[in-house]
Amino acid sequence: MKRVATRPIAPMDAAHLGRLVPLVALAATVVVTDQLSKAIAVHALTKGRIVPVAGGLVQLNLTLNTGAAFGLFRQAGDVFVAIALAVVLVLVVLHRRVSMMSTASRLALGLIAGGATGNALDRVRLGYVVDFVDFRWWPVFNLADSAIVLGTLAIAWLSARLERDGDDG
Repeated sequence: MKRVATRPIAPMDAAHLGRLVPLVALAATVVVTDQLSKAIAVHALTKGRIVPVAGGLVQLNLTLNTGAAFGLFRQAGDVFVAIALAVVLVLVVLHRRVSMMSTASRLALGLIAGGATGNALDRVRLGYVVDFVDFRWWPVFNLADSAIVLGTLAIAWLSARLERDGDDG
């Protein structure tokens, strides 16, 4: 049996770690802000209380979501926990490659990772995701959902720009 030589994985140097700090800091900020906002919503919006905001343009309306984004796939909660964990695991495994991305790309990934983690924490702790922002013409959502959408839109925009200009941000 022929033995295949493997190259040891080099430890992360300070420059690479430093480039990951904005991603990790933003992800942590998203998780903390999301969890705090959900705790406030659960406390303040009990018993069906709905609070109009911005002249009624938006309302705060507590919804316990056992499905995916926008209440779809209600019986697949465990799948979404696995997806959130996979997103974070991929970022950890590919840390060296991620650290070489533009700051904008790393921040977009931080939004996605933070949002996915915030909703995964709800699913693991509660068995559902707490949603409370209601525009009445759009499904009820939360800050983690917003972070995921904004991060995804930023990645799409940066990818289109990279394809067009050859510049990652």
